[in-house]
Amino acid sequence: MLAVDKWTDNNNLLILFAYGVFILDSKHLDYFAKQLFERYQRIDGMPIKKVEILAIIAVNYLANDLHKGRGSHSGEAVDFLYSLPAHPHFLLYKLLAKYYKAVALENVEQQKKISRMLAEFGYRDLIVAFSTAP
Repeated sequence: MLAVDKWTDNNNLLILFAYGVFILDSKHLDYFAKQLFERYQRIDGMPIKKVEILAIIAVNYLANDLHKGRGSHSGEAVDFLYSLPAHPHFLLYKLLAKYYKAVALENVEQQKKISRMLAEFGYRDLIVAFSTAP
């Protein structure tokens, strides 16, 4: 990604980054996340596929943060997820942002409430993976 100008515009590199979040060291991860969240503060009119890739990156960044420690751009990842369109397609991403924020604020009651909702929707395994260390 370092060798490619405007890597944040390339969907294939964004997908690679989405899954690379879990293997990058925190220094590189935060460097790339900063570039990404600065580039995509506004998503109005963006193709839904790109928005979804960015949402996956934000969720993976937050999940990685829970496993390895506070990322320096976690707040920006949450803000990005909150900014997603009010569309059923993005409901899961928005709920995971709320869950992560509850974890960060140590709001156990909110965590349980969101976990129950996700379990009712059939996402029990996802919330377990998101909330427990590997």
